[in-house]
Amino acid sequence: MLSRAELGKIARNQQQLLQRWRLQAPLWLKTKEDSVPAALSGSSNDPFSYCRQLIDYFWPAFLHYRTADGCRAYYPGFASIYGATNDGIEGVSRTLPLWAAYSSSPLAEPALAKAMSDTVRESLLNGTNPAHPYYWGHIGNKSTLICEAADIALALWLLRDSLWPQLNAVQQQQILCWLKQVPGKTTADNNWHLFVLQVDAVLSALDPQHHFSSQSRLERLNQFYLGDGCYRDGENGAVDLYNAWGFHYHFFWLSQILPQLDFSAQQQHLLQYCDWYQHLFTEQGVVLYGRSLCYRFAMPAPLLIRAYCQPTAHNCAVAFSTLLRTWQFFSRNGGLTQGRPGQGVFGDDEHWLDPYSGPASSFWGCRSLVLFYALSRQQQQSSFVLPLPVQTQALRLSTKAGLISKAADSQLVTLQPAAEPFQPPAVAPVQYSKAKMRLKSLLYGCSCRPAHNLQKMGYSEFSSDLQLYLPTGRTR
Repeated sequence: MLSRAELGKIARNQQQLLQRWRLQAPLWLKTKEDSVPAALSGSSNDPFSYCRQLIDYFWPAFLHYRTADGCRAYYPGFASIYGATNDGIEGVSRTLPLWAAYSSSPLAEPALAKAMSDTVRESLLNGTNPAHPYYWGHIGNKSTLICEAADIALALWLLRDSLWPQLNAVQQQQILCWLKQVPGKTTADNNWHLFVLQVDAVLSALDPQHHFSSQSRLERLNQFYLGDGCYRDGENGAVDLYNAWGFHYHFFWLSQILPQLDFSAQQQHLLQYCDWYQHLFTEQGVVLYGRSLCYRFAMPAPLLIRAYCQPTAHNCAVAFSTLLRTWQFFSRNGGLTQGRPGQGVFGDDEHWLDPYSGPASSFWGCRSLVLFYALSRQQQQSSFVLPLPVQTQALRLSTKAGLISKAADSQLVTLQPAAEPFQPPAVAPVQYSKAKMRLKSLLYGCSCRPAHNLQKMGYSEFSSDLQLYLPTGRTR
């Protein structure tokens, strides 16, 4: 028997699905626009033309799937546990930093930059307007909007010299008032502190009347630091790739948004992290482990930040090499579909999609692309790429993340995660009935799938051939 709370959740989710059905665009099936350009699966050594082709792939799809008011973008795909409204908001919030980074880049084509800036403006003004029918909503304790507000705030900050001055005082205050709901809110005691920090930092940078109040969160995050650039994701959390696309990514933006605060320790942690992390990339795959595997395209992010902080020829070459080869590898293996990064490792694969991830969640993978364009003023277009892995000889590195090794005559890189006090012995993947799960998902109007985090399940080795994540019977 369903409880009253469950019945209420079902009613809300089904209502959200009905709204999605009314607002969403038709699928791009069997059309020219839906096809992934062959060049994205190729072996180009030109990161500048390659990244522009990615923009040309993502932008038209976003225009197709966004609603007319810019408050939602309903991409097709597997739902999250949070319902259709949250999934639709993610379609906007997780793409806004990309449009902001490109449109503010010297590499941008002027007409396209203006179109993107205008679109960001419309989304911000409608989404933060409480009187709008598709207002993004009230932000309460532990709300998923805390997470999305961090990206929305970053997009606003990236356009601080262009879009922000064009808004009148009333419009500016409307956006700021929505963001001001975030500081002080209760969150999980893990990487979520960074979302509040980022919003608070942007508010401090844009509003002279706002005072930064999240220093204690920064101090709490420092308590998760282990060494070698590695952070636990919470007091009992694991060290996984959230370090790359979560911790170091946000720490970098905090250092740029609030330069008056001292982030020298975090910058040193980033450099220590990159010293070993760069070895996880090869020409034919990366070492992928932990949760949120659909963010795989974001893996080069720390190396792009290092190239900005220490712009040596070697660091720039490593950054461009990992950026190109990661995007090219996953693109040729089903990584792009329906105008978005795929929901899994190789294409859309519900088995490797966490319950909290929806159709547009994987746009966090574009964080590497955001950095590429946001930092393009410092990039040298003459930079070259290197063959991967960077280390051509035998490799054996012991880090807080685990033991990294490669034989001298092999391109295969492996990582054996560091033992965790909470880590259980290796177990077989959870068995579940897909039919029952899908029926339950239909009833509840949201995801009811289980998580398959092999690191938490005690798997002792991950390699760059990614065989663990291949569908049964498939080989690369």
